[in-house]
Amino acid sequence: MFHPNLVFDEGVVSKNPTQCEKYVKGVNQVMKLHKATTIEELTIGFALPKEYSDSMNNWVQFAAKKRVQKLNLSLYSCGLNMELMEHNCLFSRDNRRLYWWRLRDCHMSKVNVDDKDIDCLLSNSPNLENLCLRDSHNIRNLRVSKARKLKCLKFCKCRWMRTLFVFASNLKDLFICSRESSYLFGITRPFLQESIWIYAPNLVSFRFCGVVTSRSPLVFRDVDQPPHLSYVSLGLMNSFRTNIDCFQELFTHFSQVKRLRLDMELKVVLDMVQRNQISHQFPHQFINLEHLEMTIKCPPREISLLWLCSLVKAAPFLSSLSIKWKDDDIPNKVNSNIRQLHHSLKVVDLVGFAGFRNQIELVLQLVEIAVSLEKIILDVRMPRDYRQDGILIYNNNHSAETCRAWAQLLRTQIRPKIDVVII
Repeated sequence: MFHPNLVFDEGVVSKNPTQCEKYVKGVNQVMKLHKATTIEELTIGFALPKEYSDSMNNWVQFAAKKRVQKLNLSLYSCGLNMELMEHNCLFSRDNRRLYWWRLRDCHMSKVNVDDKDIDCLLSNSPNLENLCLRDSHNIRNLRVSKARKLKCLKFCKCRWMRTLFVFASNLKDLFICSRESSYLFGITRPFLQESIWIYAPNLVSFRFCGVVTSRSPLVFRDVDQPPHLSYVSLGLMNSFRTNIDCFQELFTHFSQVKRLRLDMELKVVLDMVQRNQISHQFPHQFINLEHLEMTIKCPPREISLLWLCSLVKAAPFLSSLSIKWKDDDIPNKVNSNIRQLHHSLKVVDLVGFAGFRNQIELVLQLVEIAVSLEKIILDVRMPRDYRQDGILIYNNNHSAETCRAWAQLLRTQIRPKIDVVII
């Protein structure tokens, strides 16, 4: 009796080439002895030296021959320096002729497939529902249009991808991360994609992290507002060509969403502040928005945060608001005041509350305009080593006791009907 799931996952990244070689030989031996006609899953998850690319291609051919349903190739670099080591395990051209009748789920990480490889995979996989590509450096101009049953599509850190065209009528979940992190130097930089074009009328969830400019547009074709789209997460990054109009044009596609998550870096925040000082209102309405979560990189000088109130007012049915500060260098002065009342907001959650003046003024302003506010959560915790994609987000220069004391003092300034929870 042969097991239907073949999972070769080392669990940790080995730096020993000899150990990698033993693993490769072990996998080859198992596949040689496996006589079942079909398998449900093949997972390869360990460091693979690039001289073993032929072995990887043999494993792929084995999976196709066994009519696998789930293929997961999650490779690692094999060497002392995980950041700089190349991982060019190439996808053989012979694999383009493979037919994947039963394949439903395909995940490839650090496997250098190119545009034609993916096109052939999509053409020969009539039942493919989930496709994830990560750290694939040979993709340049990719067109996803031949997988009619595709429901979930993910691209992460495909370094040289310049254009992406997605035409998938049944696609539900789309994730695009066009940035990379350096674990050695603690920096994040965007890839310079030229354009992303999307036709997905049944899209429900959209997550994007990268740069949007006039030269690097993100465009929804034919359907300006996907009618079923309910969750959007945007990680808006710095760029030398940042154009706030492009960001705001992007928001026009999401006026129907119920859950919105925004992660804004410094240049984006400054552009938002500048635009708000001119108009004092957010240019678009979010008529169905119920839950808003924001992660904000704050500028180091006197910059207003009350543009957030403009965003709150643009969502008349917003019921919960969560704000997470990316660092503790918070500005000290608020430049404007907004008096319009908000009737739906009930919960405000502030993570990384340090008691800075503009944080306090923001809370008091929300208390003033949100007449139905029921609960405020002041979370003073700032983890020392909290990392997201290798980037140090919080600097813990303030004691929890001091932050908690400011939170308790703030509670005395809030009307008694509002439940103030200090964590």
